[in-house]
Amino acid sequence: MSQTLIPGSVLAISGQAADRLLKLDSGDAALLYLHLLRRGSLDGLRWSRERLDGALAQLKSQGLA
Repeated sequence: MSQTLIPGSVLAISGQAADRLLKLDSGDAALLYLHLLRRGSLDGLRWSRERLDGALAQLKSQGLA
């Protein structure tokens, strides 16, 4: 049987946060949210300034950043 989860620490978000991310319908916003949740900063994120600013604006619009 294949393993669907990678071993290690579990990262969880609230249902409310998930609903807000789904409302955005944005993969970049979801990825940025997960990165911030996991890392606590933008360190290590190799996105263009335009991509980052767009995703961050979306998160801010939903109160997630």
